[in-house]
Amino acid sequence: AEVSPGVYDVAARVKNPNSKLAAEPFFYEIKLRDKDGVVLAKKSGKSFLYPSEDAYIIESGISAAKKIALADFSVNHDNTQWFFREVSEPDLIAADKQVNTVSLDGGIFSTRLTLKLFNRTPFDYKKIEVGAIALDNNGNIWSYGSNNNGQLGLGDNKDRITFVKVNLHNNRFTAIDCG
Repeated sequence: AEVSPGVYDVAARVKNPNSKLAAEPFFYEIKLRDKDGVVLAKKSGKSFLYPSEDAYIIESGISAAKKIALADFSVNHDNTQWFFREVSEPDLIAADKQVNTVSLDGGIFSTRLTLKLFNRTPFDYKKIEVGAIALDNNGNIWSYGSNNNGQLGLGDNKDRITFVKVNLHNNRFTAIDCG
């Protein structure tokens, strides 16, 4: 979708049809094309998929010199690494949730969410990436957590320990959902 003149946000749904294999990581590319099929802009990234998972990849702020007619999303299967997984997704629950306002350097205040995670499966996990998104009263989306694949939508790969506003070009939302 064109969110401002020459700036586009792209969302793609990716489904892993494998019931026992996880893709960790898989690499993708988005190409924005004009009406003649000429590539005007490209954006590459990486993410992961659990067995049988549906995932949504969202890339925002892609600039193109001309009006686009088509966005192509492709997965680089040659570089995708597949691993056998007995469990499709970790079965985690969050408890003892606390939301606090904290003071950062320079007198800036931010919201911090703390909680305890409990694993309800018999499997140990080497690495669990945690993140959260929140919707404020003005329709803005805020995110925090692990961001090694850019999944927080902030335009970089820097982890965040406090909520940071996601720049969605002045779009306002009434509801959000993530998995």
